[in-house]
Parts: sequence; C-alpha cells; structure tokens
Amino acid sequence: HDKLDSLVAYCGKYAQDFFRIAGVQCRLDLDFNVPDWPLTSQMRHNLFLSFKEVLNNSVRHARPTAVRISFTMGSDSFALTVHDNGMGFDPNNIPRSNGLINMRQRLREIGGECIISSSVGGGTIVELICKKQP
Repeated sequence: HDKLDSLVAYCGKYAQDFFRIAGVQCRLDLDFNVPDWPLTSQMRHNLFLSFKEVLNNSVRHARPTAVRISFTMGSDSFALTVHDNGMGFDPNNIPRSNGLINMRQRLREIGGECIISSSVGGGTIVELICKKQP
C-alpha cells in the first residue's frame, strides 16, 4: 500500500464514507491512470492525516452541502484538492488553529505545501501538493 494509486483510492473511499455519514454530497474527480509511484511511509502518513484534517474542518466549521475532491497529476508532482461549498472565511483573517498549522507542517515535512483559498460565503479550496519522491 505504499504506492500513490493505493493512497488515492483509499482517500476517495474514506471521503465518500465520511461525507455519507455527515449527510454531505461528495463528488470524486479522481484520475483512473494514477502512476505507480512509490511513497515513503512518512509521506503516506502525513498526506493522509492532512487530508483527514481537511475533511473534518470542512464538516465542523464550513457546514457544506457538497464537497468535490479531485486528484491531478503533474510531471513530477500531484495535488489532492478538497473544494467545499460551505460558508468559507476571510483569507486575510485565517484562524490560527492547530489543525491548519499541523496540515501545513505535515506537508512541509514531506516537501509539499498546503494552499488554502476561501471567501466568506464562497466556500473553501484546500490543495495538498506533493512532489514525486526520488
């Protein structure tokens, strides 16, 4: 299970189950041609915990009715993106929460980044971007 394709499939299934229980519509836009890239256990662990945090934050704080999860590939990187239609927040006044701090730190530890875009009343987009491991 230390391959990118396994992680993407697991994240998709996890999100569907999570949002079904929360009563939120979940749309998956996942590429079926995910490369067979190996992942270190640290990369898999940090990426999944960050993904879980995004889902939890969405349901707890944004209260969306629908969420779209997408996976995109670059030549040497990939992005797992969660876009909700919740209440959003002012990006100039991002709450300093342990969850957001932890997500960013986890991604930095594996050479990636966490980009958060939001607007009050316009939902939130969180991109978890990682580079291919050498």
